[in-house]
Amino acid sequence: MKAALKTEIWVQPINVPDEIRLELLQDTEPNYFWFKLTKPHRQDGNVFSYVVAPFKFTDEMKGIQKGAGALCQTEAEAKETFENLKERGKKHLVAVQTAGFGIVGWAKNLRRFVNEIGRASCRERV
Repeated sequence: MKAALKTEIWVQPINVPDEIRLELLQDTEPNYFWFKLTKPHRQDGNVFSYVVAPFKFTDEMKGIQKGAGALCQTEAEAKETFENLKERGKKHLVAVQTAGFGIVGWAKNLRRFVNEIGRASCRERV
């Protein structure tokens, strides 16, 4: 079972290699992480052991949640949620060309957009 995280999470400073530290500090967008909680979290009568959420890191490598997170009961749910959220936040290079007009740029949530177009076209056929 999964649920939306209703509280904010702070991650204690972590030790990572310098290369990863620099990459995390230079990223302008938050990065998604999943991890097991040190003690289970109770919310709405359910117990959750895993969290998936986007984090930004301070110079001391303390993680600060930046956006909506999800609670999961199993590791498999956490990994699946992580993959879905990571893909949703990925930037895609998009090129559009029509008669007399063209544009190239970056787009987020393209997978979500494509799914919405697919659903809309399925409804039109019915």
